[in-house]
Amino acid sequence: MRKALPALSFVVFLLTAVSYTPAVALYMLTGLLLVIRWGRRRVVEKLRVVREVTNGKGFVGDDLTVTIRLVNPTFFPVFWCVVYHSFSEVSADRMKSLLSLPPRRRKEFAIKIHAERRGIYALPPTQLLLGDPWGLTELQLMVTGEERLIVFPSLRPLRGLALPRRMPIGPYRLYCNLYEDPTRLQGSREYLPGDRLKKIHWPNVARTGRLQVKEWETTLKTDYGIFLNLREEDLPTGEWYFLVEFLIELSASLFHALAQNDETVGFYGNGKAFGAEAGLLSWPPKRGKSQEEKILTYLAGVAPGRGQSWEELFLAAQRLPVGSVLFFLTPEITPTMVEWAARLRKNGRQPIFLWPYFRAGVVPATELKKEHLQWYIVRKGRERGEFTFTKGRTGNNPG
Repeated sequence: MRKALPALSFVVFLLTAVSYTPAVALYMLTGLLLVIRWGRRRVVEKLRVVREVTNGKGFVGDDLTVTIRLVNPTFFPVFWCVVYHSFSEVSADRMKSLLSLPPRRRKEFAIKIHAERRGIYALPPTQLLLGDPWGLTELQLMVTGEERLIVFPSLRPLRGLALPRRMPIGPYRLYCNLYEDPTRLQGSREYLPGDRLKKIHWPNVARTGRLQVKEWETTLKTDYGIFLNLREEDLPTGEWYFLVEFLIELSASLFHALAQNDETVGFYGNGKAFGAEAGLLSWPPKRGKSQEEKILTYLAGVAPGRGQSWEELFLAAQRLPVGSVLFFLTPEITPTMVEWAARLRKNGRQPIFLWPYFRAGVVPATELKKEHLQWYIVRKGRERGEFTFTKGRTGNNPG
């Protein structure tokens, strides 16, 4: 009000000088105020505010962009307007824009939102504050819509994870859908019990001092399956938030790494998808960008689910082709899970447990070794932020 007094005093002085009579000046000023007030209400009724999400998808750390367009179809100007935006769910950014809008004109400006946490968010309301030239009165306008912002989980490098392309050795069901092509050498790996002697890579043995075998590309690629256990009952109370975000980021990073290698990957999760009830969501093995975007969108909005048992994940794993590599990402590994995984292995599949390290966690390492099952302890690096994999063995003490 104090800031508006000099401007108002100047208008009164000007009207008095023109009319030579203070009373006439007062009437003229009152009429002017009424016209401006009526015109401003007219502007508020007719003002069009269009919100367009020009870049509404990104990963944590990216900048999302929303364009705001104001259209004034009336013959009255918007003397000043303050546009407020608060995106507290997505980031700590709070923005304020001050502008004026002449009659029959439009203006647009872009707002950048720094994505700080994963999720699927409805675009919050846009608040507009319109005032008169003197700042005596203000009118508020709220604009809402159904626009959404999607923030995918972070993708991190994977260090120490060996992706197998061979069947388990022993009295297990055989398969005949994979054939090694001896004309296409893709590298070497460490010797494993059951490897044929003619596959030994002698130059690498001489160079490293360890047994290495040649690995050729296959004429048909192995199917991969990622099974994410987010059942609420399986999450320790003290580590609930840490493990949920850890497992979601690990799932996204693993799927992205496999998709980058043009692998055929399927995804299965028992969490609660955004806007849906808890239940098993499954995407059979497939290649392509569309598969990756669907799964990343699911991981952006997923939350722990209640009641959907982890057994459903193992039942879904049984429907994958023989020879498939099955990654089970779970906050706990129980002896019952080991029994289910052992049955999968005996039927010709390759189950692998990926266990996120936390201090109070316990892993049945003896049972895992007894059934010849692979499992990894996964940690998140502090400096580079990558996921590091340590192959589990009997006697490992995760805590």
